[in-house]
Amino acid sequence: MRLPVFAYELPGDLDQALELLNTHGPKGKILAGGTDLLVRMKQGLVSPTCLISLKALPELAKIRESGSLLRIGAAVRLQDILEYQPIQDRLTGLFEAVSSIGAPSIQHFSGTIGGNLCQDNRGQYYNQ
Repeated sequence: MRLPVFAYELPGDLDQALELLNTHGPKGKILAGGTDLLVRMKQGLVSPTCLISLKALPELAKIRESGSLLRIGAAVRLQDILEYQPIQDRLTGLFEAVSSIGAPSIQHFSGTIGGNLCQDNRGQYYNQ
């Protein structure tokens, strides 16, 4: 299966990404790891006219702590969450949930927390 035709945008900062998302509306989709979105596009389940990449936005790929608050950016890879000791120690439910997402190859290379939180159902019954 081939990907449909789409525009690809690589915003340089978060404000530009938000502006692109606003401009394209529902036909614009955020691309982080792409493990769910690209498959759904190949299957013809979604047909965005524009993909807005988060690759050039390092602020979304960080885990930050401030006191008792933990902020996890949408583009943080699943593996980074699994390796972050404070999550293992204090947020065992999150650690276990992330551990159960996808195969290790997805966790290591491209799966992101934001993409997995925002993905649509992919069961065959639902897709048909």
